[in-house]
Amino acid sequence: MKDNSQNRYSKDEVVASNDGITCLKSDNKQLNGLVYSTYVNGQLQYEGNYRDGKRDGLVRWWSESGQLMTEGNYKDGKLDGLWSFWDENAQLNSEVSYKDGIEDGLCREWYVNGKLEEETYYKGGKKDGLFRSWSENGQLNSEVNYKGGKEDGLHSYWSENGQLLYERNYKDGKRDGLVRWWFENGQLKRESNYKDGKEEGLQRSWHENGQFKAEENYKDGEQVSEKRWDEEGNLINDETHFD
Repeated sequence: MKDNSQNRYSKDEVVASNDGITCLKSDNKQLNGLVYSTYVNGQLQYEGNYRDGKRDGLVRWWSESGQLMTEGNYKDGKLDGLWSFWDENAQLNSEVSYKDGIEDGLCREWYVNGKLEEETYYKGGKKDGLFRSWSENGQLNSEVNYKGGKEDGLHSYWSENGQLLYERNYKDGKRDGLVRWWFENGQLKRESNYKDGKEEGLQRSWHENGQFKAEENYKDGEQVSEKRWDEEGNLINDETHFD
């Protein structure tokens, strides 16, 4: 393998053709070596390795103040491996994993205070596996399971104080099975059943004081009957829908 480390060119010495191949202006040969650019103040702005006219290896970008902003790798002209991104205060903003030019593996984002904001797994450019997010105070905010880019499995969501607010199940991107909601005080708010993305069967809900609120029946997403109670437990509505 040829060592290109000794070949160093400024961006003014190279040119990219329409097919994406970078060549030397002097002889129009495909670039093998390192390309760099600088700010007016002399600070290094960009540095990247090229092989046979394509980005290949480590690339980095800096701000005008000298702070490293982006660092990652290319392989044969495509994004490859871990890419990291920082802000002007040197706080890590995000990390993204790539394979063959598309997202693949663990990707993470952080708040400006350094707390982890979310983490996502990708496979072939699509979400695949457990997604999790957190509030800025570090409280777990949500958990979602993905398969092939679609929600598949349990999806849970919590409030800022850690109270579970809802749980719902998905199958191939559609709600399927039991879905439950809670009030902030922990009281169960609603239970619903879904089939292939539509409400199906008995659905029940409660008032925040714990009194029964409603009982509904659905068929293929359409309500067929309903009973409702007020917060004191008095029946206030009872109806059945006929075709």
